[in-house]
Amino acid sequence: MNIEDPQVKQMIEQMKWEIARELGIPLSNDGYWGNLSTKDCGKIGQLIKKRIPVILRYQQRKK
Repeated sequence: MNIEDPQVKQMIEQMKWEIARELGIPLSNDGYWGNLSTKDCGKIGQLIKKRIPVILRYQQRKK
């Protein structure tokens, strides 16, 4: 997975929003995350880190 790939960037950005919604963390529509606590950002990042390998394994199985 190339982090510079626009599709990968879009996937990760979408995951951020989905995870924040799942955790009940309010996000502003303008994409500004400066009002979030470090703890909340860490929770989101931790779940992204856990989910990416699962997604990659699933995609490899589909091939």
